[in-house]
Amino acid sequence: MNSSISSSEGGRPRSRLNEALWYTPALLLLVSAGMFTFEWWLRELDPLSQSEKLVYKVLSDPRLDVVIGDSHIGFIDYLEDFAFLGRPGVTMFEIEQTLKAKYRWQRPGRVILEVGPQLFAAKRQRKWRALLPGTLERQRFPWSIYLLEPELLNALQRQVERSFRRYLSGVAGSGLEEKSSGEWVQINWLEQDIVYSDIDRDAHVRYMKNRKGMQKPVNNVEQSPGWNILVETIGWLLEKKAELCLIRTPVTPEYEAMLDEHGALRQHLHRVQTLADDFGINYVDKALPSEPLELDYFANADHLSIQGHRAYWPALYARCFPR
Repeated sequence: MNSSISSSEGGRPRSRLNEALWYTPALLLLVSAGMFTFEWWLRELDPLSQSEKLVYKVLSDPRLDVVIGDSHIGFIDYLEDFAFLGRPGVTMFEIEQTLKAKYRWQRPGRVILEVGPQLFAAKRQRKWRALLPGTLERQRFPWSIYLLEPELLNALQRQVERSFRRYLSGVAGSGLEEKSSGEWVQINWLEQDIVYSDIDRDAHVRYMKNRKGMQKPVNNVEQSPGWNILVETIGWLLEKKAELCLIRTPVTPEYEAMLDEHGALRQHLHRVQTLADDFGINYVDKALPSEPLELDYFANADHLSIQGHRAYWPALYARCFPR
């Protein structure tokens, strides 16, 4: 009798072990299926915000030649073979993370890096400003994993919320209801065919006055976080054998005079030129093919129009990478 009791009691742990061995693969399979589903869903999302566009382009665009910077660059590829990675308002830290994600497992090609004075203004000295913390910082594998990106998970959450609201309200979902819902929807006016003469002068003057203070580098900029990151990024790219060119995109002559009040712009240009000389790389300032600059090459005081971009980039490329 004692032996039967022992046999019965001894069978229970083995039974539980067998159950665990059966449930564990099933659970792993379920979790894996869920992750693959979310990964597929993220890859199929239509990027709406500028941050989403940047992340998708970095993760999916195979081109190794890039132009990188802020809104002065944008996302339209004006040079053949180059991926334009221009997210408005980025910091140098965010640019560094973007480049490291792009080239973590690949040798860079030709890199055109924007170093205009606005990138070293006070608001650009933070680590994260335009992107969510952790963006493009978690890619550790030779292949891209979209589930690791905070910007894309946010996009997925917003899409689910929109779909749920549509279901509750009975709206078919043309997308127009997003504006009335109070959500922020960014319209990339830089992709619209606007030229300087389309906007009245008073509006341009107000724009320049409002922007001027935000576009000047901080005092002692060479000791600032943004400048130090620029120096480290240049060194990293050159170690990776990139063909590198630093640039400042054009602004209108009137706005340039405003920015150069007390010689601030000239000091910045000299500073960047010295840095480029120290590293033995090219620095190209402006490089539009006509002087004085045609105003309709601009959409506003410091952003090129589509017409201006089409004229600017081939001329810039010829000076960045002369053959």
